Amino acid sequence: MTARLWQVAGPVVVATLALGVVMTPSTRAADVGFIEAFALAKDRTASLKHLVLGTEDFYYYHGLHDLNTEQYETFVEQTRPWRERFGQTPRLTELQTRHRLLTFDQNPKMTLDYVRAKLGVRFDHQRERFGVPPDLPTQPDPQAISRATLRTHSLARWQNLGNFEDVALDWVAGSGYRGRSGATCCNGSPART
Repeated sequence: MTARLWQVAGPVVVATLALGVVMTPSTRAADVGFIEAFALAKDRTASLKHLVLGTEDFYYYHGLHDLNTEQYETFVEQTRPWRERFGQTPRLTELQTRHRLLTFDQNPKMTLDYVRAKLGVRFDHQRERFGVPPDLPTQPDPQAISRATLRTHSLARWQNLGNFEDVALDWVAGSGYRGRSGATCCNGSPART
């Protein structure tokens, strides 16, 4: 039965697949979207008229055109309604970054501050010295990590015992801690006094 079904349906399946393969490239090649029309247009202003006012594509391509034609003031004005309508989108951030880089000559400090903020660039690293043994401790200072120091630091920073693990509460109570008014343990029970 399967062989008979394949004899009848096989050529139809193969023909359908062949037709799909043959038609797909020609369909995609004939479909030139707005991106290609905008990129290849001799007059990009005319192609911008095809966009629907108020859409993100409208703001994006108008902003891109403003940056390409060095109309930086117009671009800044266009970003306000864009941000109000759609929020800070990745496309808006892309064009804002491009704007900052293109206007580096006019305001280098503003551009550098923007890049530092966006990329999280910091210049607080230390110079590497080769051939010199490092002057770093090989063990932590016992006084800095002692229980008494850690307890004092924790009690000064938090208003309750929530920073202590449950297993440490007996130790804290035995070390002379009398608690503040209303202090609680991390499990919600009253602190031991």
